[in-house]
Amino acid sequence: MIIPIFHCFDHNYVIPAAVCFQTLLEHAKRPDTRYDIYVVGSDLTDEDKSLLTRIVQKFPQGTLTFLDPAPARDFINELKASGHWCAEYTADLFYKLSVPELLPNEDIVVLADVDVVYEDDIARSFDELKVTDDIYVAGGRDPAYSAWRGEGLFPNRPKMQRKYFKLYTQEERDRQFLAAGLLVFNCRKLREDGIVKKWREWALKNVHRLILPEQDIINQVCAPKLKALPWNHMAIAPNFAKVPGSCWDEMYTNVVQMHYASYKKPWKFADCAMSELWYAAADRAGVDFVRPRPAPKRRSSIHRQLLMLHDECNKKLGIERYRTFVRVNGGTPEALKTPMRFVADPFLFAHDNKAYLFYETVDAHEKGRLGVFERQANGEWRDLGTVLEEHYHLSYPQVIEFGGKVYMIPESCDSHNNLKDGGLFLYEAVDFPTKWRKVQTLVNRPLVDTTIWETGGTWYLSGMVAREDKAEVWTAPSLLGPWTIHPQSRNHNQSRRLVRNGGRVYDNCRLAQDCNGAYGKRIFKVPFKKLSPTEYVEDKAQYYPLAETWGVKGHIHTYNRIELNGEKIECIDVHDYPRKPLFAYLGALIGLFSHLLFKFQFKKKSYLIQIFGIQFAHGDYKPRPAFKQYEI
Repeated sequence: MIIPIFHCFDHNYVIPAAVCFQTLLEHAKRPDTRYDIYVVGSDLTDEDKSLLTRIVQKFPQGTLTFLDPAPARDFINELKASGHWCAEYTADLFYKLSVPELLPNEDIVVLADVDVVYEDDIARSFDELKVTDDIYVAGGRDPAYSAWRGEGLFPNRPKMQRKYFKLYTQEERDRQFLAAGLLVFNCRKLREDGIVKKWREWALKNVHRLILPEQDIINQVCAPKLKALPWNHMAIAPNFAKVPGSCWDEMYTNVVQMHYASYKKPWKFADCAMSELWYAAADRAGVDFVRPRPAPKRRSSIHRQLLMLHDECNKKLGIERYRTFVRVNGGTPEALKTPMRFVADPFLFAHDNKAYLFYETVDAHEKGRLGVFERQANGEWRDLGTVLEEHYHLSYPQVIEFGGKVYMIPESCDSHNNLKDGGLFLYEAVDFPTKWRKVQTLVNRPLVDTTIWETGGTWYLSGMVAREDKAEVWTAPSLLGPWTIHPQSRNHNQSRRLVRNGGRVYDNCRLAQDCNGAYGKRIFKVPFKKLSPTEYVEDKAQYYPLAETWGVKGHIHTYNRIELNGEKIECIDVHDYPRKPLFAYLGALIGLFSHLLFKFQFKKKSYLIQIFGIQFAHGDYKPRPAFKQYEI
């Protein structure tokens, strides 16, 4: 007997995959059975493959095959070219939808994530589905994905819940049946009924609605021909979801697979629930792994809630502020005169013998838009107002002259939040500096605070990937592209302190924000040790003492400068709290009351609490225009 098991992952998950294979084959104890492991990975190196092969070869009942994903690439390229691609998830997960084609000779195939530890034989899940069953897919159940319990989707994850209520009808939400961490495909029936083609057609039509992509596609197309595996086939480490008592005993008794299904992975967080299982398996696998340090002691939930709501009150009541300072030839810093409480991410640019300062400001809904100051002959800075605004957040307005034209490359990663368009966009000045038009997408990735520069005839692009806290480096022969990932992109310093950019590249150094403990506290210089189209190595970071040399108090997270007519013009932004009046804390207490009201939910009632712009949704809440309301 042969049990085929399919995995798809990228380089970042090689160590978890090694631990997964170790535990899978340790528990593969069915006699006269071979466990064939198939892997698809878009960027796996020879070293990665060697490690995984070494793990599998320790077990005589296991085999490992690396598949060529060519049959699936066209489909993924179509998704990316559709204009609706959301880069929050890697392309590798879409290979699951091509398994019936990638394994044409298999009838039943197990598909599993690799952020798991096995505690029993996967053959138990394989046996749950027969070729003769009128079922397309069997899969695990997630307690957070709790349409199972008659509570609607994600009742204790309101942000996720609001997304589904906004983008899916009630009938479609009722189809959300299975979680994708553990699936069993009836490949013969999927091929006979042409389901792979239907998956692709539905995906291309609904890319802008995908939230949990592969399981959204499978659930919507295959329902009702779906089957739920018992709770204990995919037990969830309780990091983000409260497991109800009704399924606790069944889930954590005689477990097949323990799934770490959230951002809290044991190889990243020492306080990840049930992490000791993973650490013990990593030791047995002999992988090169260093345990994460324990997190500092957390404040109580009430204290954290008060602080969060106090910060929110500061923003809404205008107590928190971002100011931009400018100085000339090292003179006294001057704060730009403006009634706005938020002027951040300043970028200086010289054009037609004049100095301009582009900046980010925010509207009442905290959505960023871009404006510009013009320096007058008398040295004063005149605000020309908003010059670029989209339906998504914009910031970090780097302006570059190239080929006789002026371009702007602002941060636009928020365009990836399931909107129609998405990417890092290039804007061309139609009437500098006040009118701009979008001309192309440089990189189809959700990059934050992207810095672009040219060295030795090659253009480089460095940015942090949103929600992942990791950086990427891209190269191109021209500002207009084509842009490709740098072969040594991973040599970018991936420390949280250094991963986010804080201005242009100066003196062969990248400027990085210190985000350790708080967003954008100060600036570091990161020199380039090696920089070429084939090599990218960063040297040890050096603290840049801007607050001390400028004589300002507060957090600094952007620095830029230009030289014009013999003058050196510099700018920084400063984040501070000039006052903390008593009514801000009073507002925090009101917010805490709303939080407690949300915690003690009124069963089977629909309500919304919205205070100071913070929303909590429950039950059959449907999105409405934003306004203050108290409805029970």
